[in-house]
Parts: sequence; C-alpha cells; structure tokens
Amino acid sequence: TYTNGAGYSHPGGINNKLGNSMDFDARIGFVPLPGLTVDFQYRNGFKDTKIRPATAATKLAETKSTLEQVMVTYGSGHDYRLGANYASNKVSKNNNPTVADVTQTAYDLWGWVKFGGNYGAFGRYEYTKDDKLAASQLKKIRYAGGVEYYPVKNVKLALGYDYTKMTIGGAPSVANPEIKDTRYGLWSEFEF
Repeated sequence: TYTNGAGYSHPGGINNKLGNSMDFDARIGFVPLPGLTVDFQYRNGFKDTKIRPATAATKLAETKSTLEQVMVTYGSGHDYRLGANYASNKVSKNNNPTVADVTQTAYDLWGWVKFGGNYGAFGRYEYTKDDKLAASQLKKIRYAGGVEYYPVKNVKLALGYDYTKMTIGGAPSVANPEIKDTRYGLWSEFEF
C-alpha cells in the first residue's frame, strides 16, 4: 500500500486534514518447501503525524516509523504449525533533535497442534524491548498457552493461561514498578 493518513481505513489526518506525506507498506512471501512459508515486511512513513498546514507544534510531534519484519512458519496441513518472527521498528521525531531515535525490537515463537479426537494445544512466547538508556528502557515478556476442544464443526473452546511481565528502567523501583498480569480464561471461537 502507498497511502496518506494513518492507513487505508483512516485516510483523514489531524483535524480532518489529509496527511502531508505518503506511507509505504509492503509484504512479500514465498514457499521454498511444502509446508514452509517465509514472509518479509517493510513499512516506512509518518502514520498520520505529518500534516498540512504545519505549525511549530505539529512539526515537533511528527514521528517517522520504519518497520522491518521477517516471519517463518512450518506446518503439516491442519495437524500442526510452528512459527517465529522478528521485528525491528525505528521511531524518530522528525523535527525534534532533542528527542533521541528509539529502535524497538521484538521476537516471538508460537505453535499449535491437534491431537487425536477433538483436542489440541497451543503456546506462544513474546519478548519486546527498546534501546533507550537503562533508566527508561522498556522490556516486556509474555507467555500464553492452553488446550483446545472442538465440540462440533466450526466451534472451538480453549482453556488458556496468559502471563505478561513488563519492566521500565531495569530493576523495579517505586517510580517504575514491575508490572505483572496473569489471566486464566475460557475462550471461544465460532466460524461462519
């Protein structure tokens, strides 16, 4: 895609003024072996932060984002699939030299499998961090997993566990506490 604004679904800009720049977003994928897919993504633009007419305040708010991502998956039909991806997103304040550029990196590993009968399982691990100084660096780790049950066609029930831990600035402190979030739940999916 090659669009102005925040994206193809939000073409308007701040105060309904169209963006003053074009954003480019592309993804290409190929299948080198049966069951193996490899995808590359590249996105570059201001995501609706560069507008016209520009004022001093809006120029300082202009933020350019450049995303590079690679995704790899492997699976056998509807029995199982494993995947991994790595992403790097550089964010820079276009007209504000006092604000340092920040590069955010993330990777995740995931998979799901169907057992005999109407059961299956899934799992996911995610890790995200930025390259800010240690005093303000953000790190986030997430684990998710569970078991699935397919009672009838097009209906899926999952009993899952989801844990997230986030830290800002290295060791936890009163000003920047470690944030933990643990969830258990029964999720459902209905296909139609």
